[in-house]
Amino acid sequence: MSLPFTIGFQPRRGREITEIVLQNKDRIREVYFAWGDFSSGRGRLKSEAEQQATEDALAKFSEAKIGLDLLLNAECFGGESLARKLYIKIGDTVDDLQQRFGLTAVTTASPVVAKFLKNNFTDLQVRASVNMGIGDLSSLAYMAPYFDSFCLKREYNLDFEKLQAARNWCNDHGKHMVMLANSGCLNECPARHFHDSLVAHEEEIAGEDNAFGFGGICRDFLAGQDGAEKFFRHTNFVRPEDLKLYENYFDMIKLATRTNPDPVQVIKAYLTGNFRGSLPALLEPDHSGVLYPLILENSMLPAEFGANRKAVDWSKYCVIDIQKRKKS
Repeated sequence: MSLPFTIGFQPRRGREITEIVLQNKDRIREVYFAWGDFSSGRGRLKSEAEQQATEDALAKFSEAKIGLDLLLNAECFGGESLARKLYIKIGDTVDDLQQRFGLTAVTTASPVVAKFLKNNFTDLQVRASVNMGIGDLSSLAYMAPYFDSFCLKREYNLDFEKLQAARNWCNDHGKHMVMLANSGCLNECPARHFHDSLVAHEEEIAGEDNAFGFGGICRDFLAGQDGAEKFFRHTNFVRPEDLKLYENYFDMIKLATRTNPDPVQVIKAYLTGNFRGSLPALLEPDHSGVLYPLILENSMLPAEFGANRKAVDWSKYCVIDIQKRKKS
């Protein structure tokens, strides 16, 4: 059994992504996308050209019977979070996308948005965003009335006991589970909500006379001599080669490809279950630049890596020091 994928649409690479999705529609079940001026977990569409590229792609995906998932997963909608006008806009947008493209799902981090959708669009799958950090049985139970499926907390990727408990609960309650496979975020990052809030308000922030920039704490944390070891110990990604370990736990694999510099490379790696190259380059965010001159060569990791992630300092297996090689 091979799990199906949901992948993120990146308008700047729209043609390439559309092509690979259509070529692999037997494996890629769904495409998720930002729309209009709605904030999402990775920003919003930046121009009319990006909007048009998205519309063109959705038409092709719809014709090919590929599922479509609208992102309403911003960490914050600001002062409009409970405003009537926001929900009128959401309702009008979902109705329009259903009629034009056959929208099948919405991912959100707001229980209020989820409840609104459940009450008004009974044929739509409502999915809890990974940004909600849902995974333990209590959090699943709290959110059960609002969501049909859950993109599980990133950190659970490395805990098979917790995954089994969540899988059992979802089976008992008729819910689906999705795994975000290629997150480059740090485990239990205390700055994640702050960072996601900045992304949700990026246009407002860009209009201010800002004293500081903020790109996350991960870059500073991973910089330095022990960066490669920290990368393995404090992240939660699943390699393409290790997806087979998760086939009994999840219903679908989510790939983060909306901001990755080479989304097609990511999609191909996970479709084939094999990758030769810089492991961080498959992730979002991509930490290759922070770790340089160290290259973490994915193909040098042994087969037992995925099942024993916490047991060993895996950096000893796969680090290539470019500067030392140049000197030699």
